[in-house]
Amino acid sequence: MLAAVVNTLARRIAGRLVLVLFLAALTGCTSLDTRTMPYVGVPRYAASDPAKVELLRTPPTRDHDRLGEVTVDASVDPAPPMEKIEAALKQEAARLGADAVVIVHDGIHPVAYYAWGPWWSPSVSSIPGRVVVGIAVKYKSP
Repeated sequence: MLAAVVNTLARRIAGRLVLVLFLAALTGCTSLDTRTMPYVGVPRYAASDPAKVELLRTPPTRDHDRLGEVTVDASVDPAPPMEKIEAALKQEAARLGADAVVIVHDGIHPVAYYAWGPWWSPSVSSIPGRVVVGIAVKYKSP
């Protein structure tokens, strides 16, 4: 009887330790993921120089083609430096041949969920993340 109680207690402690280590690993380092969605039916261009890609908050007044969407998912605690987020946006837009990226969304949202506790009464929490979305554009004239 005592062995069963000790065994159950050891399992609970081990489960909580795994959860704590998992959460520490999630929050212990910054993360930055990017993805690109080229639009269908738009011209394809050779890759451009990321250093020359502009970051804009409003659509450009010059004639341009919208090439696709660039999304950056970043951790918030700790957050990567803003320079890394901007560099990731420019790098992905440059792969599409863009001259600029128009930021259309920049916010913090739940990006994952985790649950712990017994199956009959679990606790669920979210993991926040920063999501930045930009539209890659190519100017029609230099």
